[in-house]
Amino acid sequence: MMNKACKIAILGVLTGVCSTSVYGQQPGAPWVPIPNPVTMVLRNPSVVRHLALDGRRVLAVDSLVEDVERGLWQLRDDFSDQRNPKAWALIGQLTRGLGSHLSAYQMQRYRQIVWQGQGVLMFIDPEIVTQLHLTLDQRQFIGTVLTSFQTRGSKSLSGQEALAQSAQARAEREILTVLNPAQQLQLRTLLGPPFDFTRVTQRAFKAPEFEAVETWINASPLTMAQCKGQVVVIHFYTYGCINCIRNLPHYNSWYERYAQRGVQIIGIHRPETSGERQIESVRKKGVEAGIQYPVAVDNEAVNWNAWGNRVWPSVYLVDRQGFVRYWWYGELNWQGAPGELQMRNRIEALLKESR
Repeated sequence: MMNKACKIAILGVLTGVCSTSVYGQQPGAPWVPIPNPVTMVLRNPSVVRHLALDGRRVLAVDSLVEDVERGLWQLRDDFSDQRNPKAWALIGQLTRGLGSHLSAYQMQRYRQIVWQGQGVLMFIDPEIVTQLHLTLDQRQFIGTVLTSFQTRGSKSLSGQEALAQSAQARAEREILTVLNPAQQLQLRTLLGPPFDFTRVTQRAFKAPEFEAVETWINASPLTMAQCKGQVVVIHFYTYGCINCIRNLPHYNSWYERYAQRGVQIIGIHRPETSGERQIESVRKKGVEAGIQYPVAVDNEAVNWNAWGNRVWPSVYLVDRQGFVRYWWYGELNWQGAPGELQMRNRIEALLKESR
């Protein structure tokens, strides 16, 4: 059905195994993937060149993408019945906006690249459903296959690319069994020439600026703009959370290992209880935990909300250009999970990328 170069499946989101429920799963209904290729591909220079976008169009497209990817990011942990309608509305907003700036050919090729980038998840797209004239029985079968595919992926540890490719291949084979020859031919026509995704990386959304920070500990006020060119580790915690406490030694280790190599670690303390709102207590607990990197006190949850964060602890990796690339919810090494190692490997990989 798809050339190997067409298969990207959503790239490498790190989701930790934690004591809270796993977000985004709704039995019986596939969910719109977030991050999504509709925005990711437009953040990639090779796609921009392929579409022959000039400087004026690039600026216009960047503005459209930034608005939509921020809205999609906020939906990433919602169940499918809440996520999908809002996500499709945002995707529609982007499509309409792009139609005002791209030629008919550019729009067609953009959609082909997006569908290729989605892999088997393209069958969630209403336009694919319409163009292939999928019957109710076909839609129901495909929905079951895709839900199973997504659920298996969300429950497994990321970084296992061979397993991800195997799961995608299995889902592809199952879907092919219900497509008739005419539909398979139409699908190949819709996808167009294969695009090489080897240089397309996951960029989830542009990390927001810090706002309404009551106090900075261990540093003068910082901005994300000041951190551009560095790999940034952002972690949300509260000092009374035992799961957070168990992660703090890992962040201290990263600080010792990477501070001189261009990695900025920033803690955001968002209190859970009224007692945790006391700044001096945050400062004291930080000293006891050996925290030497900057900590932003987010008593009003302004930054928590800007990131769409929902759990303690959470840690995000931001690349040199200021885009969120990977994240992990919960304890890094919960019940033997190799989270610390995987995130450390991701930091190393981001450091090797050009500025």
